Amino acid sequence: TKSKYMLDEYEITVEEVRDLGVFAEIELTTESSRPVDELKDEIRRKAQSLGFDCDTEIGVGKPELLLRKQDFQTSHG
Repeated sequence: TKSKYMLDEYEITVEEVRDLGVFAEIELTTESSRPVDELKDEIRRKAQSLGFDCDTEIGVGKPELLLRKQDFQTSHG
């Protein structure tokens, strides 16, 4: 199940993925010439203000996470 919301200049996508859990993605929808790290910090602050735990940035897609989980369960199951 995937839901999209707009909040100011942010697009927030919340997706429940079977066997993985709930994921949130927040994107800044305005164009900016500011450095990427500065934009990421702004998005992280917005996410935290909304109650999201964003201590960890995953950096891989959901298909890869699912494959890793299945591989872990196979080798430890």
